[in-house]
Amino acid sequence: MKLLLIFVSLIVCSFSLEANWKTERENLDHVFIKNKFRIFYTLNGKNQLPESNRFDLNLNGVPDYVENIAYRLIVAAQLYTDVFGFRHPLQSPRYKDKAKFIDVHILTLENKGSAGDSLIAFNYGFFPQFHQGSIAMKLSNRLDKDNMTSVHELFHLYQNGYTMFKNRWYTEGTARWAEYAFREGTGSRRKLPENSAALEEVMSQSYGAKYFWRRLAYLLDSNKGVFLTPPLKMDVIKGYPLVIEDERIYGYVFIKRFLENMDRVDNAASQKRDVKEYYWKEDDQKNNKDNNIYILDALRKTILQFETKENSEIQRFLVLLENYLENSAWK
Repeated sequence: MKLLLIFVSLIVCSFSLEANWKTERENLDHVFIKNKFRIFYTLNGKNQLPESNRFDLNLNGVPDYVENIAYRLIVAAQLYTDVFGFRHPLQSPRYKDKAKFIDVHILTLENKGSAGDSLIAFNYGFFPQFHQGSIAMKLSNRLDKDNMTSVHELFHLYQNGYTMFKNRWYTEGTARWAEYAFREGTGSRRKLPENSAALEEVMSQSYGAKYFWRRLAYLLDSNKGVFLTPPLKMDVIKGYPLVIEDERIYGYVFIKRFLENMDRVDNAASQKRDVKEYYWKEDDQKNNKDNNIYILDALRKTILQFETKENSEIQRFLVLLENYLENSAWK
């Protein structure tokens, strides 16, 4: 009986948690819509914007803080899609014709933000007309003016439009690469792993894997470390900085091809595991160690698409990848 009560309690608790995370978003009573983004926020209650983020210098009825988030997201989407050539998540087979908007919820958070991958139908209490599905992220109501969280989380949505894999050395490492499309400089790098132990150390990391991805992007760069700022469709918000600090980044063509290969190998993983394409369990997306083999296979395929014969570091790394894949239990 005691075990039964504990089991029932756990079920009730899980339902309660699910209800709570949606409810606080559905109760946001203001929205700013720009392009494909709907920015939800409130001036009341637990999730209200602090007074310091309520200024409205252009007197259009929308806090500059909210407009700045929209501005950063719009510029980032233009850069990722129009310049780098990444497929917009709303145009991916996973979400196309199912989601029309990316919903951004501004909340009081302990962290800075996060992005989801599920298609969600929110029942907004103040906006009953918004009944169709969307993909979503949440952002803190206290971010610094030049904080990179919005563009970082948007990159996660782009990743989710390509692949179900969410192992953190890949998701967070490449998202940190993406941040330097907006930051000054291109970020520090470290030499590629030279043995299996070093490779496994990279795969055990999260944000720290950024050095690995930046190094690959640098070695496989085909854009000479620069890009052109897209023509902006929204004015800079008064009192807030430009989103793009300089026009430098290495390897966006490499990252694009890698994401495309990830799209292919996760289809193979779905078939092998006999799981419907977009219905993986969360733990299988994040923690299944077999995922790393698929990710490495996509990486190997991508590197082979570039001319690397003259690059000894890449050649050594390719040999390491080939041996690692050959010696793995995965076939």
